[in-house]
Amino acid sequence: PFTARKAKEVSKSKDIASPEKVKLSSR
Repeated sequence: PFTARKAKEVSKSKDIASPEKVKLSSR
């Protein structure tokens, strides 16, 4: 399942690809 912990790890990787999407995921 998609957990906040995984979201943080994914956001770090996606931060370079799409920082804008990371901001939405951070919500």
